[in-house]
Amino acid sequence: MIDAIPKDKAEQILKLVRFKMEEVRKTKNQPTQVVQSMSIADEIAKLAKLLADGLISPEEFSEMKKDLISKK
Repeated sequence: MIDAIPKDKAEQILKLVRFKMEEVRKTKNQPTQVVQSMSIADEIAKLAKLLADGLISPEEFSEMKKDLISKK
């Protein structure tokens, strides 16, 4: 229990950590592959999934999307 974090935010953090841990677990079990650069559209699609899953807020989504587009 962490007193400084509201329960709903702590649950979002937990979901994000579990999501990332599962990604790492899947990656470790796959053979080494050539990494291809992802397009900005692919990155935004990933952010949209995080938003839809409730792992990031609409404000975080907008800010991250803006950052991706500005790196173009």
